[in-house]
Amino acid sequence: MQRALFALISICFFARTALPQKATALDSVFLSVPKSQANDTARIRQLVKAIFPFYVTEPKNCYEKARQVLAMAKKAHYIKGQAGAYMTMATASQFLGNTRQASRYYMYALRLYEKLNDRVAVGRTYNNLGALYQDQRNYRQAVECYLQSLKIREEIYDTAGVAATYNNIGCVYAEMEQLPEAEEFLFKSLELEKQLTNYGGMAKSYICIGQLMGIRQDWKNAEEMFMKAIPILDSLHDNLSKGVCYSGLASSCVYMRHYKEGIPFALKAISILEPLEAKPQLEIVYTNLCELYAKTGQYEYAIAYFKLLADIREEIYDANIASQSEELLVKYEDEKKRKRIAILEKEKITDKLTQARQNMFVVITSGVAVLLGLTIVFISVFQQQRKKNLNAQLQKTKIELEYITLRSQMNPHFVFNSLNSIQRLYVEGKAELANESMADFSSLMRKVLDNSTRSHISLKEEIDTLKLYLDVEKLRCDGLVNYSIAVDEAVDVHNILVPPLVIQPFAENAIWHGILPKKEIGHITIAIYKNHNDRLECTVSDNGIGYKENNGEANKNHNSKGIHITEKRLGNKIKIENLALGGTRVTLILPEHT
Repeated sequence: MQRALFALISICFFARTALPQKATALDSVFLSVPKSQANDTARIRQLVKAIFPFYVTEPKNCYEKARQVLAMAKKAHYIKGQAGAYMTMATASQFLGNTRQASRYYMYALRLYEKLNDRVAVGRTYNNLGALYQDQRNYRQAVECYLQSLKIREEIYDTAGVAATYNNIGCVYAEMEQLPEAEEFLFKSLELEKQLTNYGGMAKSYICIGQLMGIRQDWKNAEEMFMKAIPILDSLHDNLSKGVCYSGLASSCVYMRHYKEGIPFALKAISILEPLEAKPQLEIVYTNLCELYAKTGQYEYAIAYFKLLADIREEIYDANIASQSEELLVKYEDEKKRKRIAILEKEKITDKLTQARQNMFVVITSGVAVLLGLTIVFISVFQQQRKKNLNAQLQKTKIELEYITLRSQMNPHFVFNSLNSIQRLYVEGKAELANESMADFSSLMRKVLDNSTRSHISLKEEIDTLKLYLDVEKLRCDGLVNYSIAVDEAVDVHNILVPPLVIQPFAENAIWHGILPKKEIGHITIAIYKNHNDRLECTVSDNGIGYKENNGEANKNHNSKGIHITEKRLGNKIKIENLALGGTRVTLILPEHT
């Protein structure tokens, strides 16, 4: 949670343009910019400057208006205007949580600014890219971009830019848990911001230093830093940053176990962030508020915010899937355009050769014909190879989208059913068991939230998440399911990395399609060990009704699809077999990363 807040702070401050001082509608501002009589470039410059600040208050509308400005700039062949429009589209996309789209537009802007040799804009774009990579937890690339930005800003004596980049580098080091380096850069940034009397930059530094103090468990100084930032943010009318600041205070209360004191801070953050539709920030506040209400015994409110958390997570997943689909469509249209151009060029060459053959001797005509034939063969082979490569890329992306869709569909379904089981315990008067189940469920949701954006986690984290999931399922099934997990001593669970939620689907199938149809108490055995080839192997066994007996057509199609997706993730086949004494055993080879 502490690392996530640093990423959010970088998002809030990566653009140094002031926010609108009044709640003027973007549509009105867009229409109020007059048309230039001489040319459109002056109007495009004014539009880019006018619409950018609305990426916070009206992010979707800001993105659409920037697309209109981009079309105008392309029509006018105005490169700087195109770059400015791409920057605005990238900023709005990043604020909406659409990181793939934001990355693409930042790179478009960067190439155009480099073409113009606009070093100020290049430094700013590298800084924004660093914030994007930081949000994606790609810390190595984030540091590289920030250092590139810092080098340019130092060379052009951009002191304000240097201060901002110092702060961003400090935040990355804090997320990487390199705390001495983080403290050095953050305090260097604060000192420069004070020299410049830049209140916005000072507020950013106070928030980041406060979070750093929280990581060091110096909670008193952490709260003091957050409190110093809030009056400045009030004077700047920076509601987004103020919402993040209150979220930081709520997080500090969670880690200090001041649960009652943390609830007002979290509610204040929600009242600020919900009108802004700041979904990544709200996801963290909802998570904190679920824990605060659960720890204070207000389970009805905890359940309500768990449901809101599930809804907003589903919206974020849907946005990412839509972004990837749009990216595929753009690639497809570009490929069609390139093919049309190639066909036109080929026809043009053919026409020229035909005219030349009418005026040349037979020998020259024959040579040209041979050359034309070789050209056609080359173009054909080249197009076939490009088509093959494109199909392979589309197939790979399709598999990734199928897995993202499968994982995003599981979370809301599992959340609502589990919460209903816990509510049933309260109705039956089993308050102590319900409280324990709520604590387990809260821990499970936190782990799923933390792991959902990571490609790999430690084997220890995967096993802990699996235990929490099985405990919750055991509650839902009224004690019909028991389980055991055995890990070979030769397996280094702390340093081996595996894909998240790779074992859980098979445990779920064992419960719902193996044990429960048998209608008697069943047992699941999970074993993780090194096989005879020194590869990491996992088996999931149950004493249910068996694999073949349970393969109804609908379940068969669903399971085959899930198995196919998991095989693509693992890079090897999954073995499923019926046991002699009844039940099923699934064997899979886990890819090891260190």
